[in-house]
Amino acid sequence: RFIPSLGFSERYDSNVFMSPSGDTPPGKKPWDMATSVIPGIEIIDKDRIVETTLKANVSGTAFVNNSELNFLSTQVIGIIKLDGLVGQLLPGLKLQVSDSFLYTPESPSFVTAGTPAPTENVFARGVQPVRADTFNNTASVSASYPLSKSLRIEGTYAYSLFRVGQIYVEQSPDLPVVFFNADFQALSIGPTYKLARGDDLGFLYKWTTGTWTDTSVNVSGQNINETSRAHGLEAQYSARGLHWGAYASGGATIVEQDRSAFFSGKVTLSWAYDPLTQLSIDVSRQLAPAFFGTAGFMVSTAAGVTVSRSLADSLSLSGSANYAVNETTAGTVFRFESYSGSAILNYTYSPSTNALLSYQQIHMESSSPGFNTSVVNRSLVTFSLTWKWK
Repeated sequence: RFIPSLGFSERYDSNVFMSPSGDTPPGKKPWDMATSVIPGIEIIDKDRIVETTLKANVSGTAFVNNSELNFLSTQVIGIIKLDGLVGQLLPGLKLQVSDSFLYTPESPSFVTAGTPAPTENVFARGVQPVRADTFNNTASVSASYPLSKSLRIEGTYAYSLFRVGQIYVEQSPDLPVVFFNADFQALSIGPTYKLARGDDLGFLYKWTTGTWTDTSVNVSGQNINETSRAHGLEAQYSARGLHWGAYASGGATIVEQDRSAFFSGKVTLSWAYDPLTQLSIDVSRQLAPAFFGTAGFMVSTAAGVTVSRSLADSLSLSGSANYAVNETTAGTVFRFESYSGSAILNYTYSPSTNALLSYQQIHMESSSPGFNTSVVNRSLVTFSLTWKWK
């Protein structure tokens, strides 16, 4: 199946450079109106051996006040399920390969709770960098093999990278505008036991490594090229009912570089309160790669909640709120604290036509010893139309 689509959006942005207050480039207006045209395509190919899904879109955006910021962004997501193929070689084996690529000068700061994604974006943990061309790619492999009727081995490996091109904001006296190229690898493997009532209980060993490089001389006058590793153990439990699903994990993570240890874990909940109301909650504490302001691991705590309500057959309203605090593991060298909230009104004119009106507010504070606290505020109002030819 080939499903082409075309989107059109008009957006008001109160802080188009995503910079701290007072740090807008001289002679430039911080606010702007942006018009985007977004053609895309989705390809779905399924048979008994291999299932493939590919989604791709290109977004062209033009600004009124700052035409030099006009840009093209690209997003590609691919998922290949190889259960039928590998099952012929080893009965019961399940294997999925996925990849997600994003090029944009407007890096997302949060992933909305309840949003399904083939790969986790470890760089969207509440840090909102200034406007800069960024390249983000995550490739992952997940596998599961049953050892018995109730016991299986599960494993996941993900490789994420972050690269930076042109930066559109000058150095700030409050907080240096410094980006780092980051490579992040995460491996988890362990047994999972299915309980008599159908719930899953498992134990995971986690291995993480990060590498950071700075292609230019940073504020200390030296080039950065460092690698750090971490290990962890976590227990996990998942359950599902007729109208709800829940997952919880918890354990400890140890960073080799400074021999620090911290609690890590995750809680997710999805609940259909009634046929018209849906609730999603996502809370996690984990290692994440720092890529803006400093290099190294961060202890990242993020929480998000999303509520959606159907108002009519074709009209729905949803709201989400996010909070995150990120601190470097080797003492509090850098600290990022951010809030985000949004409201979305969605109207489905037909199965192929959709209209959306949204409002989003972002607030982030960055602090580091020796520098003033940097505060970034941003408001977005967006109206968009999307057509799909199914």
